[in-house]
Amino acid sequence: MTIVLKEDPKEALRQLPRCEPTHLRGSLKTDYAQTLADNMDVIEEVIQEAKDKEDIPTRYSVLKEIQQRKIEIQRQERIANKAIP
Repeated sequence: MTIVLKEDPKEALRQLPRCEPTHLRGSLKTDYAQTLADNMDVIEEVIQEAKDKEDIPTRYSVLKEIQQRKIEIQRQERIANKAIP
């Protein structure tokens, strides 16, 4: 692809090929949506905590809480599976 530079920088930018940012690709969006749909109880808890703190609940805070819970569950499973000599 050849880009012809014009005097107008805006026109040169319009000629560049557009690409979608990786964080907005469909598979990642559906992963977020599925994760949120599977964890409605966490969403309710995060919303309540945000209200108590007079804060705004965000998707990021919900996903972060879900991830922390998964890590804690994995940690407990590893401890339970360890054989005590």
